[in-house]
Amino acid sequence: MTDSPLPPRANQYIVEHHDATPEELLRETGLPESRREQVEHLCAVSRYAYFGDREENDDEGLQFNRVEWTDVADWDVSSKE
Repeated sequence: MTDSPLPPRANQYIVEHHDATPEELLRETGLPESRREQVEHLCAVSRYAYFGDREENDDEGLQFNRVEWTDVADWDVSSKE
């Protein structure tokens, strides 16, 4: 994993697409696969922040600063009307 921060376009994309997967974010922002670990963390934190309060998403035992993509990858992120 690189120590340099993700470029602003990655943060902008996740702000506009809270439900993005790491694959989608890498593809849409043109980031190299070498940034996957950072991208997975960004996607995990976003899902936790935006969808963690849904009853169907089990966030028991998860902490915002320690959430991993595998913890939230299968969460319901569908639009709720």
